[in-house]
Order: sequence, then structure tokens, then C-alpha cells
Amino acid sequence: VVITDETLARRHERFINWKEKLKAAFSIISGAYLTVSVAMLPLLFAGAGLLKGFALTTLAGITMGVFIARPAFAKVLEILMKEGN
Repeated sequence: VVITDETLARRHERFINWKEKLKAAFSIISGAYLTVSVAMLPLLFAGAGLLKGFALTTLAGITMGVFIARPAFAKVLEILMKEGN
């Protein structure tokens, strides 16, 4: 959602191309990733049982989302933006 909003937003920055908007979206995504990672690390090491599983699953899910799903979605959006021009 962040990538789409940043790329397709019709703001005052009309001179900024979509690649620069993708970079701005990535900074938002990486900030959220770091925040969740820092929040889950204490649960992973200090927690017991289900709490460790929750922290591990959350870290695995957000890591896959950032390193697999985000680049794939950005590539799809890039293809769609080129076809639209």
C-alpha cells in the first residue's frame, strides 16, 4: 500500500519520477521493518514457549515481506507504469 500510494500520489512534486517515489516508499518500509524487528528481539530472547514462537513467526514474516514481496511488487508496479506511459 505504501509503495502504491507513494508512486501514484498526485502531489505538488510532479517533477519527481516514480523511481524516486519508490525510494521514498522504501525508506518508510525499512523504518517499519526495523521498528518491528527491534520490538520482537526482546520477546524472542526473553520470552518462553508461545511468545518465542510469536516473535520468530513475526520476524520471519516481515523479513520475507521486505526482502521478497516488496521487490516483486515494485517490479510489477514498474512494468505497469511503463505500460501506462
